[in-house]
Amino acid sequence: MRVAASGEGARPWLLLAPSLLGLALFFALPLAWLVRVSFYQRASGSGGFYVADSFTLDHYAAVFGDPYFHRLAWTTTRVGLIVTATTLILAYPLAVYLWRAGPALKVGTLLAVLVPKLTNLLVAMYGVLVLLANAGPINGALLAIGLIREPLPMFANLFAVVVGETLIIAPYPVLIIATALHGVDRRLIDAARGMGASPLRAFYEVPFKLTLPSVLLAALVSLIWALGAFTAPVVLGNPALYSASVEVYTETFENVNWPLGATIAVVNALFILALVLASYVLQRRIEHGLGR
Repeated sequence: MRVAASGEGARPWLLLAPSLLGLALFFALPLAWLVRVSFYQRASGSGGFYVADSFTLDHYAAVFGDPYFHRLAWTTTRVGLIVTATTLILAYPLAVYLWRAGPALKVGTLLAVLVPKLTNLLVAMYGVLVLLANAGPINGALLAIGLIREPLPMFANLFAVVVGETLIIAPYPVLIIATALHGVDRRLIDAARGMGASPLRAFYEVPFKLTLPSVLLAALVSLIWALGAFTAPVVLGNPALYSASVEVYTETFENVNWPLGATIAVVNALFILALVLASYVLQRRIEHGLGR
């Protein structure tokens, strides 16, 4: 009996072993090496990417003390928050529509949501570039019907980056929220209506409150993607809108400063980890409040 119980207890770990091994090999170990590289001294001349067996805090001092990196952090955070807010504003109504739509409309809407993920990311961003260009179809149509006299500046600015990032990120919060909504018992809404609640109040008290943890998860996923933006700022933005991810690439591959690039990446990863932990605490509090 004890042997059988011991075997039952070990079975979940055996099932998790391949995933845990893959996570260790392809995430934990590379991340640990990235942290080590961030403490190396930069190699001078053609002596390699860094000085082996060296140790310095100069790169962290530069990241936390240089106003350039302060502006970079603010730009990354500001754009990330704007993209997250825009994505959720679009994703929640679309998820509600998916929840309420009939089978045919639901399939068509779901396919429309997933289309951006079925094409190459760079191709999708260049498609947005063509769409928003001064000679693109949007400006062309507005000029043709006389609503504007000159092309609207919709390219190489914050608007273009937000549009591109929203296109990339939106499918994830839509699916997360729609999945949560499909788990809501519609009879609870009928019960709320039967007790005198208006349609809006019934929706707020039942589906909205019950899916708040999933909305928070969708916001976190969107923010993490937005903070790691690379393609959209490069293709659709300008240097003033480049994110920390772009700076990591620039320092590592263009300036051949691997330790500084690793330092920026580590600081960015720690910031995201703090967001995840804060989101977890907030989600537990929301679930506890709903449980009451």
